[in-house]
Amino acid sequence: MFINFCFINVGASVGNRSVVCDVFSYVDVIFVVDPPVDVHGCCVDGDVGDFVFVSGGDGCCDVHVYIRRSLLGLFDVVWADKHGMILRFMADGICRSVGGIYLRPGQSVEDVELALGPYTDCDILAGDMNARHSRWGCVADVSGYNHYGATVNRVLDGYDFMVPSVPTHDGVSVIDLCAFRWKPRKYRLSHMGGLPHAAQIVKVAADSSHLPPPGPNYRKARWDLIQSSLESLDPASPDIWRMARSIVDGIPRRSIGRDRCRWWSDDLERMRLDTRRLRQFSVMDRDRRPAYVLARKVYRAAIVQARYDHLGDLLSKAKDPDIFRYVNRIEVSRTLPAMDDGSGCFVGGHDEISDLLAGQLHPVAPMPWTADDSDVWDSVSDNLDEAISCSPSNTATS
Repeated sequence: MFINFCFINVGASVGNRSVVCDVFSYVDVIFVVDPPVDVHGCCVDGDVGDFVFVSGGDGCCDVHVYIRRSLLGLFDVVWADKHGMILRFMADGICRSVGGIYLRPGQSVEDVELALGPYTDCDILAGDMNARHSRWGCVADVSGYNHYGATVNRVLDGYDFMVPSVPTHDGVSVIDLCAFRWKPRKYRLSHMGGLPHAAQIVKVAADSSHLPPPGPNYRKARWDLIQSSLESLDPASPDIWRMARSIVDGIPRRSIGRDRCRWWSDDLERMRLDTRRLRQFSVMDRDRRPAYVLARKVYRAAIVQARYDHLGDLLSKAKDPDIFRYVNRIEVSRTLPAMDDGSGCFVGGHDEISDLLAGQLHPVAPMPWTADDSDVWDSVSDNLDEAISCSPSNTATS
């Protein structure tokens, strides 16, 4: 089998991490560099799809690892510290290791050497190293603030480096690196609108003999089994239609495709290609950079809006108990927009949005008050007697 690793710097943003987990839902392991953390340095909960957060030690790390749920038994965490994490697995009967690392700016040469020390035994090491050097295609001076490049080049002398054809950071430099002693099957960069860092996708081979057997092909159906199941239904049964619908609903659907997620559209794909083309032009001509920056912002806003609409569809189909559970897991300021309650007022809190969605799904009309005729007549009669007795023209005697 083949395993796809993704290494990307999300800039400590919960929203960027959620978008990455959706856009790269086809990969198996995501190394989230500079992840969102709380005041204690621990992982912040959020929407990560089918991935499971793997913690090494106390979880206070500059690189968080998310592994697909079905592949948790394939990897072992052999090292984790503040700067990154190393995973180990078997490939062709040989123990291999892949590490993700983040070297924050502002460190001395000694600190960089100390941080790289435990990772010099990795077969593949990737991440944001903030190192510029001509060896991996970044033409820059290796002195002064850029001593990272000279240090990484010296410490990882026995490694080969992937040399990207385009810059990996903000369209101007190559600081997201991939060093290897075991050459991957495939390596490519993927630029996302709104993120200054490019995602590195690394594809390698792995042994899957100790994993559970794979299920049936997602896009193929056993029509003979489906036909026999339908023929076994009793026409006289009152639940025949419910049972038939359950059989039909179990038929495998066509896959949504590689590199695509459920809220992705053809318009977003065209915007992605246009933004990528403008980024290439901005590298060659600096005068075109403002146009690229504007296009990237528009592309990013379109992605966020598509996620808003997708979340709205999911919440509208959920049941009442699920609505409260889903909304409480969503970060209001980044993921869930304010909603109109129908009277021109916008609500943006978890509880208010939950009540609004529940009221829209199951509206309850107010019960009109109907007075009883006898109660009305008794009340009118009492008022008339009191008015007659208090009237100044009343001549009745007691």
